[in-house]
Amino acid sequence: MIKMPGIRACVLGLALVPVTIISVVLSFQLITGKIADLDQALRERAASMTRQLGPAAEYGVASGNIEALQGLIDKAASEPDIQGIGIFSENGIELAQAGGARWHNLTQQNLPRDRLYAIELSDRLVYYAPITQTEIQVNDFRHISDSSENASPPRTTLLGWVGVEVSRNATLQSQRDALIRSLYVLLAGLGVSFYLAWLIGRQITRPILALTHTFNRLGEG
Repeated sequence: MIKMPGIRACVLGLALVPVTIISVVLSFQLITGKIADLDQALRERAASMTRQLGPAAEYGVASGNIEALQGLIDKAASEPDIQGIGIFSENGIELAQAGGARWHNLTQQNLPRDRLYAIELSDRLVYYAPITQTEIQVNDFRHISDSSENASPPRTTLLGWVGVEVSRNATLQSQRDALIRSLYVLLAGLGVSFYLAWLIGRQITRPILALTHTFNRLGEG
């Protein structure tokens, strides 16, 4: 025979079940939001650095100044989470590299010439940005006032690529830390809720149990 729960257990259940459900749902949303924010922040930082290195490397690639390119990427590679930076020619030949990144064969990647290209792996992010040179051709410099009519449309030439490899290890560790902290807060909140529910339930059920005990004694004579 199944024993029905007592009044005190019912009161505790009524007090704890809604609080537990709400706490779990809110904690889940906060944890997933924090994890997504950390991941998105890493993507935005890596993409921003890659976009900035593209124009900055234009002069070095166009002039063949490898020393300038190396100095540029050495400074950028000192940023946190950066595993490596590479600059490549239009044909995929490596011109300069900093760090220990593992670069794929660019000739087989079919990289877009007009926008950023991202490769997301479990432990790292790899971004490629085109290095371009824009030339404005003017047919006649003698008539400055008519230069807008004589100017040809700007011509963009692809010079090469810049690649940035970013480690996700620090971000993954931050995500794990955020998950653990959130679980501790959840458990602490549930513990406090249970204690308060027990105190309130005891105050509610004590007179009811006393009244029930009195009626039982009266029934027994």
